[in-house]
Amino acid sequence: MVNYACCFEKDAQFMYVKDILKAKGSNVIAVDLLMTAQSVAKIFSNEKIGFAIVRDKSGKIVGTVTERDIVHNIAAKDAGSMSTPVKDFMTKKIVTCAPDDSLPRVMSLMTVRRTRHVLVMNGDEVAGVVSIGDAVKVRLEESMLDEASLRDYVSGMGYN
Repeated sequence: MVNYACCFEKDAQFMYVKDILKAKGSNVIAVDLLMTAQSVAKIFSNEKIGFAIVRDKSGKIVGTVTERDIVHNIAAKDAGSMSTPVKDFMTKKIVTCAPDDSLPRVMSLMTVRRTRHVLVMNGDEVAGVVSIGDAVKVRLEESMLDEASLRDYVSGMGYN
């Protein structure tokens, strides 16, 4: 488990996307829009990921693809669905945020846009991706810190 607390500034009110990326890294896998669902599924399995950006031949980001997109493709097409090119089932409306966005804002984006991944863009450059799993990890660590602080308070410990 990545320790996000190490990057959480003491005086900050909440975590920022840049802090999450500092702890987890910024690598984002890219796939070609002509790759098949089978090829993308193999990449997801090998890399232990569930999200990739989709680029065209010129390198422009044209969409994203997730494990859920692949499953929806299988459900819609049945036989032969794994040979469908990514361009036919990728998500074209890309949900993005900036490194300076707060975690509550990103969680709100995930909820409103009904997505589990938000692409982090620093201008025109991909800075990383934040997943719902990242958000849960941060919230869990914050919760554990709060619990420890309350235990110290109740027991009278931790005062200088």
